Amino acid sequence: MRPLPVILALSIAANVGFAVVCIVAPRDSARQSRATQTNAQAASSIPKSDPARLAEALKTNDAKTIFDQLRALGFTDANAHDLARRFIWMKYYNRQREILAAKRSATGPYWRGPDQGTRNYTAEERKELRELANQANRETIAMLGSNVTDETAARYAFLPQEKVAQLRDLQRDYSEMVREIGEEASRFRLPSDSSNQRLLYEEFQNDLKSIFTPEELAAYEQRYSAAAINVRRSFAGIDATEAEYLAVYNVMKSVSDQYPISSPRDRDAIAARAEALKQANGEIKMVLGDERYADYMRAQNSDYRSLQAAADRFQIPVETINNVYALRDVASKEYHSINTDTTLSAAEKKQARMDAAAKIRAQVCAQLGEEVGNAYLEKNMAVLKRMSTGSATGRNSPSKRR
Repeated sequence: MRPLPVILALSIAANVGFAVVCIVAPRDSARQSRATQTNAQAASSIPKSDPARLAEALKTNDAKTIFDQLRALGFTDANAHDLARRFIWMKYYNRQREILAAKRSATGPYWRGPDQGTRNYTAEERKELRELANQANRETIAMLGSNVTDETAARYAFLPQEKVAQLRDLQRDYSEMVREIGEEASRFRLPSDSSNQRLLYEEFQNDLKSIFTPEELAAYEQRYSAAAINVRRSFAGIDATEAEYLAVYNVMKSVSDQYPISSPRDRDAIAARAEALKQANGEIKMVLGDERYADYMRAQNSDYRSLQAAADRFQIPVETINNVYALRDVASKEYHSINTDTTLSAAEKKQARMDAAAKIRAQVCAQLGEEVGNAYLEKNMAVLKRMSTGSATGRNSPSKRR
């Protein structure tokens, strides 16, 4: 389970306490007498409501009593589980708060640099917090029968629930170790940091294999592996079928498996991965066909993603952003045509570029609206920026655009 900040738990405690005072449960004795035996037996398993007992439990963080009393007050098992779980984790977050408070008190004057100390735990502090998290995890399982929230269960509904609990434990430990390496590297990076990250990734993959059957592991990786996340991002804005997704995923998974993590300084690995991606794109084009591949490549372009973000915020139709995106090619062709026109003088070419840029800019703003259009053009459509100044050259030539 992913614990929540202690302040949220305290807020929940206050709200629950308020609910204890305010909830009124009128009962009709005649209706009660007509209840079936089955309902009576079910009700007998729920403790009697005792607001005073609940209030005391809230003060002492007695999660078991809180859980029982919430059920007695009519809370669903799911809600009672969720609230009780937060109180189980209270010890963990109280200790985390104490550690951070001590670090802040030891921090020097604000003008002597960033407050690095409050972000980095010592090895002993990490170990202590990890042990507290493990203890909270055990208490959760002992009291509730599982450390998996309803939200987590729904997220991994395609897996056996007992394995979901194992997965969450593994993810928590792995995340903690990744964070530890990252915090240490942020202070002073060593070449071994990258190899440690790769080793940790490999260990995580091996642990996944030990938990799942091959079929379960494949289902998990199709949804949550790095390759899956990247492919879904690549398909953003495309009405892709599952078959298309899986076809591209299988190609990219092969690249990801071969080059899982590359150091920014490992030029050979970067070059090898780039070559592998180039070959992968060729395979993807064969799988999707020319038209769908064009859609796929467009969805990965930063300009197009910016248009998608605008469409999401302002409910702009897909057809509109596609039309605006197509103006990039119009601008590039117009730019090239003017530059290669031997009938125009240098001054005439400069004016022609500026006129063409103004015309295309007006088309963009007409489709997106003045404010959105100008905001989009401020950071995108680089060729139009060059044309607007009348320039014949630029760092990014039209032929090299993405």
